[in-house]
Amino acid sequence: MDTIIHSATVLSDITCAHWCLNTPTCCSASYEITTKECLLDSCCYPDTQPSMNGIFIQKTEKSSREQECIDSVGFIFSTTANVCYHIGPEIAINFTYINTFCPSIGSELIKIDSYEKHVFAQDIAATSVRICIQGNKDNTDFQFRFDDGSQMNYFLWDIGQPANKNDQHYLIMTKRENANLYQWNDVFKLRLDLQCLVICEK
Repeated sequence: MDTIIHSATVLSDITCAHWCLNTPTCCSASYEITTKECLLDSCCYPDTQPSMNGIFIQKTEKSSREQECIDSVGFIFSTTANVCYHIGPEIAINFTYINTFCPSIGSELIKIDSYEKHVFAQDIAATSVRICIQGNKDNTDFQFRFDDGSQMNYFLWDIGQPANKNDQHYLIMTKRENANLYQWNDVFKLRLDLQCLVICEK
């Protein structure tokens, strides 16, 4: 019996997993990396064939963290990245305001501390050109630090970055032209001529 309930071409396995998570009749999903095809299945244990380009996704019992996230209005839990996140507005770059937006909804600006987290933010940014991310060097030792004061060790700088100009203390991810790839730039605290997407996490 065919148990496939939906199929579509989607951006990533994370998007495919979210689709299954938000579809009540979906118990598992498969994602083909090459074709980007996502199949939702009502069967939790469908027959599968090993594939170098295939990813199998299965719903599991929700953890307390996941349930707490789901209960938070406007937040989504990514089981793939283990992140509870909220996609905020796309606004003019003003870190004075941006650094109050996420705390106002009980969260913090997204913290990119690994390549996997970078890819996660990149995948959910969709068509946004820039993403404002946590971290700045507006401190006495001019070292990039997260909001809790811990030193940053992961960066994915664009060519010619960081520019290290006076007062370019804050960070954004910028989409490369003609590619679904984001790299980092340092930026002034206030750049009202540019917009960025705000992603919160908790």
